[in-house]
Amino acid sequence: MIRNPAHEEYQDIAGVLAAPADEPATWYYRAKAPALATDNQGRPQFSLVAVGAMAMLSLTAVWGVDADRLGALRAELAVRAQLPPEQVRLYPAPVEVGEAVLQIGDGQGGYLRLASSRTSGAPPYHAAFSAMLAGEQLDKARKALSGQRGWLEIRYLIADVEPALRERTVTASESSEHESRVRDGTGEAGFSSVARSDYRQEDITPRSVPKTHWYAADAADWGLPRS
Repeated sequence: MIRNPAHEEYQDIAGVLAAPADEPATWYYRAKAPALATDNQGRPQFSLVAVGAMAMLSLTAVWGVDADRLGALRAELAVRAQLPPEQVRLYPAPVEVGEAVLQIGDGQGGYLRLASSRTSGAPPYHAAFSAMLAGEQLDKARKALSGQRGWLEIRYLIADVEPALRERTVTASESSEHESRVRDGTGEAGFSSVARSDYRQEDITPRSVPKTHWYAADAADWGLPRS
């Protein structure tokens, strides 16, 4: 079984977080930060639609590595290892993705939860958000969309996990034999019986409590046109 690298062992390579596995030319990877999902035309799945003095904010986020970045990562690792790219093996980091959160800030590092979403449960872990904004919240969102930092962000809660380990297997059996004899008028007859039992024991080390980390992306890094 390949060891799951710790969060701290990942390094930024070609715009992706990557860490070496125990096997040669094998790496785990994860996204540096959430991003906005895109549609079939490559447009961000984001809208802010005015409704009188209010506005409906809708967006879909992802936490994953697209094919282009994965290809760039593979090429860079191949150069470092002096191997053909096809010999570099890449695996998604073993993680559990909890909730995703859309937060509105105060421009100075403080945030309040605006909306939360359960992710799709599989890479790239889509999470959809919608919220009605008015007054101060709408002003903050507009500041965020103008490129100012600290007003709006997406966060994903990620837990590093290790599978349970099967350390030892014990297989054993027991048997016993019984013989009985009876005498009748024609002579003596006998019969015997055998009882057998098998059992199997496995010692399993449970998974340790996973370490959790927040991965965040400020609205200034979502790639939206400035408003």
